[in-house]
Amino acid sequence: MSSSGIVLPFSADALDALSAMKAGGFVNLVQLAINLEKEVIELAGASTSVIRDFTKVVTDDAPRYSFFVFKHTYEGEEQAPLIFIYTCPPASKLKEKMMYAACRAAVIATVENECGLRITRKMEAASIDEIAEIQLIDELHPKAEVKETFARPKRPGRRGTGPSAVASDAQ
Repeated sequence: MSSSGIVLPFSADALDALSAMKAGGFVNLVQLAINLEKEVIELAGASTSVIRDFTKVVTDDAPRYSFFVFKHTYEGEEQAPLIFIYTCPPASKLKEKMMYAACRAAVIATVENECGLRITRKMEAASIDEIAEIQLIDELHPKAEVKETFARPKRPGRRGTGPSAVASDAQ
């Protein structure tokens, strides 16, 4: 299977963290970063604690690929979809911006195909502050728009063509 962009190898730590996430249960956030000197995808962080405020866990001073198991309850049902969040702060160096953008598709392909994780939703943001719990819920469970059908106006009564009009013309 071919993917577009630049394909960089993953470090053993990064693959181990993603495997632990696939095993389920205790790893609910894996953050990956590109080591530009070594040209490798490395583990930037992983979390095993329950995350309530995602914005406090992901760094906002460098680009990141974050894989987040968003455990929540929706309409009485427990759910835990995997969300991919690519953040690239505006203050990042040009080379970082280009490398992260060029590697994004290959990172997703590796995580899905080689690590066996199924990503439910993909998001991008310039800053992690742009992504809040309410936005994650809205992305996963969009509100159905109730479209009102166009109420066609009633046809006006016909004038001069009814039986009374014909009768009055005959006289």
